[in-house]
Formats: sequence, structure tokens, C-alpha cells
Amino acid sequence: MNQTKIIFVFTLAVFFSSCSENRFNGEWTYSDKVVLRFTENNEYHWEYTKNKINFFGSYDVQPENDALILRTQWDFSIPFKYQFVNNSLILWNEKSNAGETKRHIDEIITFIKQGEGKPQLNNDIVKETFNLPLNFIGDIFVNYNQKGAGNKLVDNQNNRIIEVSDRGLVKTEFKELILSYAYGVFEFKSPIKRYPFFIQDLMKDTEINKLNPDSVYVCVYGYNQTGRKQINKMYGEEINGNVLMLKVDTLKNILKMMEIY
Repeated sequence: MNQTKIIFVFTLAVFFSSCSENRFNGEWTYSDKVVLRFTENNEYHWEYTKNKINFFGSYDVQPENDALILRTQWDFSIPFKYQFVNNSLILWNEKSNAGETKRHIDEIITFIKQGEGKPQLNNDIVKETFNLPLNFIGDIFVNYNQKGAGNKLVDNQNNRIIEVSDRGLVKTEFKELILSYAYGVFEFKSPIKRYPFFIQDLMKDTEINKLNPDSVYVCVYGYNQTGRKQINKMYGEEINGNVLMLKVDTLKNILKMMEIY
């Protein structure tokens, strides 16, 4: 490769990297819980609005890996994967629970650009429908990416249908979907009704206060909030992969579990 081509390729790489980083610039909000600000000089400020905990520092973007690295004032870095969808910035990271070596999804965070209202969805985001047993109450652990497990029906609109057993332990060959969780594109139903649902981290206290505490809801806790060892002990069998945790109960009982009732 001659010198002119080398300079051209290098210039393109810098250009695309710069464009990617520029998309981060500005203020982003996550429900009423977090405000995240990016500046033009590759610095950021992350603020938890309720307890006023802050961390800040410089950041790097690695577009080839969809990676965002936040360097903190405490001299350690927090790695995220990222994806832009219209007016949203989706961040997620992975960690290992105690006693595990494999890393699994920890948090999925949907930031909205300040002043741009509700997230704008793409039509190609897949909905996941969970068919619950009649009058089901209890915990559900959806174990994704299980070879030979089946349980992966698709409707005529390319949306997923997953059957939930009375045990609450669900195995499916489907791979977990970051965007379905990020935007709450779910449906929960039994043979006689559809259940209202909310994602724990996205539900504002002001919204919860408007709901009927005696009605049955589905609370989507998130991925891997309980370690696999604990789940294995509960069900007496070995599971692996990313696990989406759900709770079906009266809102009153769910909030007691969340310690905010």
C-alpha cells in the first residue's frame, strides 16, 4: 500500500471514529434515575438523581467493537456495549456472579436524548410473548440459548412465542434480545387474560402510585439478578446462559419484594 493510500485509510478511520463519538455528545436521561452527559472533549458525567451519587472522567469509543469505555475518578474503567436506535442510546454490560467464570448480561440501560420525549422504536424490534399457565403466581426464570430445548415458536409477524410451565423455569433455544428488553417489547398472557407489566428499573415512583396495588402484574426484574447456583438449587438441575427474571404477583407483593412499598 503506497503512502497516499495509507493516509487516506487513516483519515477515514479518524473520521468515522469522530462521527461515532459525536453521536454521544449532549445530555441523556434514563427514566427519572440517571442523567448522563458527554462533552466534546471526551469527558462524561454520570449522576444518579435520587441519591446524588456521581462518577465522571474521560471516555473512549471503539466503534469496531461497539464498545464504550468510561474511565472513573477512582482509577478504574467501566466497559459497556452500545447501540444507537433513533433518539435512544442503549448501554449494556456483563459480569460474573459469585462462583461463576462465564460473564453474563448485568444491566441494560435505555437512555433518551434530553428534550426528545419518548423513545422512537423501529418496526423491526421483535416482541416476545410469554404464555403463562392459568392463574399463575410466582417467579419465572427464562433461560435463553439452550440447545435442543425447543420452545421457540414464531408468529406470522416474526414475533416470538415462549411457553411458561407451572414450574416457572423456562428453557428456550431463542437467543436473548437486548432491544426487546431495552424498550419493553413484551406481552404476557394466560388462556383467559393479558397481564399488565412493567420493567423494574424503568418504572417511575409517580407511575407506580397510580396503579391498583391489588391487581396482578408482571414485573420484569432484568437479566441474571439471581446467580445460577441459587437457581440450580431451587430447581434441582443445571442451567446456564443468560436468564431473564420475572415476577407475577399482586403489585402490593411485588413492591414489598422491591422494598419500596
